[in-house]
Amino acid sequence: MVEFTPIGLSIVEIDRVEANRIFVRGIDLLDGTPILDIKPYIQSFDNIKDTKDGWYENGLDPLTVRSDKQFA
Repeated sequence: MVEFTPIGLSIVEIDRVEANRIFVRGIDLLDGTPILDIKPYIQSFDNIKDTKDGWYENGLDPLTVRSDKQFA
């Protein structure tokens, strides 16, 4: 059985702020995942050019990928 950690990382756009609530869009987390921290996007720090994907450079072999189709 695979268990996922309930912490994600996502770059989002702030849609609006109402009282003590911040509404975001473009998030790629599962429903119910709490947002623990919000940091500003600063292009000179967060936009790193000429990076490598390391483990994903050659893509995934479709014969070794397993899925329960839960998110298909």
